[in-house]
Amino acid sequence: MRDQYVRVGEGFLLVFSLTDRRSLDECYKLHRDILRIKDTDNVPILLIGNKLDICQSGMDGHARAAAAAMRIPYFETSARIRHNIDEIFIELVRLIRKSKCQYQTNANVLLSKQRNNSHCCSCTIL
Repeated sequence: MRDQYVRVGEGFLLVFSLTDRRSLDECYKLHRDILRIKDTDNVPILLIGNKLDICQSGMDGHARAAAAAMRIPYFETSARIRHNIDEIFIELVRLIRKSKCQYQTNANVLLSKQRNNSHCCSCTIL
């Protein structure tokens, strides 16, 4: 069932608890699965460390390293005090729109090349 949601999803927030290292490890697996299911490396994804309001551990370095390894942006949030909540959704929408623009640009370039090639090849000179 999760594969179906990933297939139709346009952007993803990988949210983990800053108080639980295992939840960060799960994000690695989810990231890998998303890329496999989407069959591309160009998927709008953000890594989100939540519970910033109660975090006392030194997870920041591990989380930043994880985001760098996955090549995705990293944000820290607190759902309880609404710190950075709006910002992550704005950033995700921005990444989705950027991804769509790149896809449309690439499709238009490919279509243009096909038109030029077909026009050239369909000419008959007598």
